[in-house]
Amino acid sequence: MSVTLECEIVEAGHCHHVEAVVVRGGRLGLVRLPALVGVLRHSVEGVVLFDTGYAPRIHEAAAGWPRRLYPWIVPFASSDATSVRAALVRLGIAPEDVRTIVVSHFHPDHVGGLRDFPRARIVATAEAWLRVRGTRGWEALRLGYLPGLLPADLKERLHLVAGFEDAAYGPFPATHDLLGDGRLRLVPLPGHAAGQIGLLAELAGDRRVLFVADACWVSAGYQRLAPPSRLTHLVTDDPRASRLSLERIHSAWRSDPGLLVVPSHCPSLAGGRACA
Repeated sequence: MSVTLECEIVEAGHCHHVEAVVVRGGRLGLVRLPALVGVLRHSVEGVVLFDTGYAPRIHEAAAGWPRRLYPWIVPFASSDATSVRAALVRLGIAPEDVRTIVVSHFHPDHVGGLRDFPRARIVATAEAWLRVRGTRGWEALRLGYLPGLLPADLKERLHLVAGFEDAAYGPFPATHDLLGDGRLRLVPLPGHAAGQIGLLAELAGDRRVLFVADACWVSAGYQRLAPPSRLTHLVTDDPRASRLSLERIHSAWRSDPGLLVVPSHCPSLAGGRACA
């Protein structure tokens, strides 16, 4: 049986930040940054999501001290109508149809919608999970982690990837075959957050989509090799690793004409679109 894979990008809430912080050389004014989610429809394995964006429950999860500082540090907007669940319904996808969710890292704008998909297997790296597991208070805030966003049964549904031992892709020396058929491969993108991962989707017609999470926030970042401001080093897990991840994305983009790179907050990719 021929396996097909379709890919779409949807928006699930947004935040605002100073563009010069998001990418060096940017303007000093605020820019609207969508929280983008990858929707992958695999003809055998069902619907796979890359991240889940913001969801309105973040308002409750950020209540109390010191969590209430999070919306002040990163002003965001989220509602039922702008959640990934609502976006999927508009695509004709029920929450129960989502079989797998890849969590790039555990920041609120990537895990906000996890609780909307009770049947999904949740995939993350062991490094990412161990870095945030059990943290509370100021340490959780420093890591950009709101425990209240995670499902109560996360332990039963969480699948942890310990390493990358499958075929290389371009500048990435190894990947992790998510479904066992080579269509979806996890790639290591450390730096911004411990254990951060991206997802490489192999579509028809020699086309590929690389979801890069927060390895860069906007397309100008990987195209110009322009990292975020050095101010972000205060909250970046490993600035040197972050630079290497950015260089690998840039190299893949330059060498692979069939590749679409999707940073998780690029305004030019917002509004909902198929990865054609």
